[in-house]
Amino acid sequence: MKKLITISFAALLFMTACSKKTDTAAVIEDEPVAFFTISNLVSPGVAMERKTLSISNESKNSVAYLWEFDQYCTSTSMVPTYSFLTCGGPFTIKLTVTGKSGKTASFTQLIKVNCAESPTGNL
Repeated sequence: MKKLITISFAALLFMTACSKKTDTAAVIEDEPVAFFTISNLVSPGVAMERKTLSISNESKNSVAYLWEFDQYCTSTSMVPTYSFLTCGGPFTIKLTVTGKSGKTASFTQLIKVNCAESPTGNL
């Protein structure tokens, strides 16, 4: 009888410890993660003036999005479109995502913008 009680107690202790680890993992998996890539840069971190960026939102566990394009423009679209109208930089692109729990996460990328070439020719 003592063996049975000891084994039952050990099994109960093991099951309780496992369920705590699973609960913690579930909470971590639900955390929002902000991340995006831009596929049509002319080189890493460099875009062309007046060219629409090809943005891929790769965020996880997110239900709301706030994009900030160098404090001049914002968007709440999951995948916005944006073109830099001036040369220079670096300009900031920041994505803040909100998860189901209300927690937020952010990701920022700096972009330099090269000037578009002016058309040449005789008029």
